[in-house]
Formats: sequence, structure tokens, C-alpha cells
Amino acid sequence: MHCILVPTSIEQSIGETTFQQIRSEAKSQGSLLPEHHPYVKLIKRIGTRIAQKASDDTGVSGHMNHMKGLKWEFAVIDSDQVNAFVVPGGKVVVYTGLLKLLQGPAMETQVAAVLGHEIAHVVARHAAERMTQSEVADLVRTAVYIVVGIPIPAGAAAAVFFLPHSRRSETEADSIGMRLAAKACYDPSAAAAVFQKLGAEEAKARGAQIPRFLRTHPLTEERIRNVREQLPAASIIFDAADCQSSRRYMLDSMFGPQVAVQL
Repeated sequence: MHCILVPTSIEQSIGETTFQQIRSEAKSQGSLLPEHHPYVKLIKRIGTRIAQKASDDTGVSGHMNHMKGLKWEFAVIDSDQVNAFVVPGGKVVVYTGLLKLLQGPAMETQVAAVLGHEIAHVVARHAAERMTQSEVADLVRTAVYIVVGIPIPAGAAAAVFFLPHSRRSETEADSIGMRLAAKACYDPSAAAAVFQKLGAEEAKARGAQIPRFLRTHPLTEERIRNVREQLPAASIIFDAADCQSSRRYMLDSMFGPQVAVQL
């Protein structure tokens, strides 16, 4: 159950402002890749297709009215960061460090797994949920101080209120993202391969030593197990999708209209 008290108009306004600030800062630093760059074309093509499927609530997730009419935008920033994120209103940012990690024969489906995950956050309105939790946490901290005179540090409140919900949100986004990718005719099993690659990077950065309780994302091994558990349901969606016409759509998007060859 999601408790959300933030209107979509406010949520989307905050997202638009945040996205434009990120773009402007990256552009001033010379790290915002231009529209004609292959990475940008790749992200926009895959992301737009998944976002279109996300506007159709069939077999994905609850009420989807907030998905209608969103102006999806995608930016790629040249940085070694192995990361991607989304802000409300359908604004996705991807770093080249992540794209380089996913480079290879399966890059298309693995990028789709990442973008499906990010778009899933918008589907589930996780940002608005966190805004609501922040308001509730502030009220609880104030009430405790008034009643017993003991101030609760903001960090402690975050550990109690936000981190478990953040981990739950990430797990939910993994599940929804796999189904979105499947609806868009991208193999949902790619999600496990992505997390395996991220796990290797995490180990290099010694991130695995961060205590489980203090992580906003589930441990990589846990995420791989979760996505494998979700794979049968996502595979049903993948098998039921009209992937023949979808493959033609993707080819047309990449190379222009395809003409059938008569043999």
C-alpha cells in the first residue's frame, strides 16, 4: 500500500526544475552529451518505447492516470559514475559509466532493464511517496519532542522511516521494470545480468561492506534472487507481447522503414 499525499502537479513541477538544473550544470561543464550522440539515441529509443508501454496499465501496476500525458525526456552525462536515476514527471538521467559497463552483445536488453527500472519508479510514484514520508517523519519528530522532550536526530529518523521503504521501493521497481521491459519486447532475464555486473562493481568499491540495514538498495545477491523469482511472470508478458511487429518498429526506428525482400 502506497501512502501518497503529494499532488502530481507539485511532484512533476519539482521533477522538471530538478531535471533542468541537472542538464544546465552538465552542459556548463561540457559533460552533457548532444542529441546526435549514439548513446543519447540509444537511450531515447529504448526509453521512449518502454515509457509508451508504461502508459498502458495492462498487466503492470495499479492506477496509471498519472502516466498520461507525461513529457518523457532523457539525458546522458559523460561521467565515470555507474549510475542512472529518474526524477518525477518522466525525466531520466544516465551516466556513461553505466553504459560502458553494459557494453557488449546484450547491451540493448540490459539498457532496457535499467530504463525499465527507472521508469517503474515513475509508475509507482516512489518520489511522491518519499516526500510524504518526509512530512510524516518531521511530524513524528516534533510530536516526540513535545511529549517527552527528547529530540530525534534526522539521521535516526531517516534510518527508521526512509531506508526500509527505499529498499522496498527498489525491489518493487525491479519487479515492475521487468514487466515493462517485457511488454516492450525486451528480454526480462537481462535484469539479473545487469545486477551481476553491478555487483562486481560494488565489490570493487567495497560497497558490500555497508551494513544491510543502512542501505537504500537491497544487496545485489538479494536483488538477483528477487528478479529471478519474478522472471516467470515477466516471461509470460514477454511471450504474450506482439514482438514481431515490435521488432519491425525498432528496426524502423534505428534504420528507417524496412522494405520486405521478395525471394
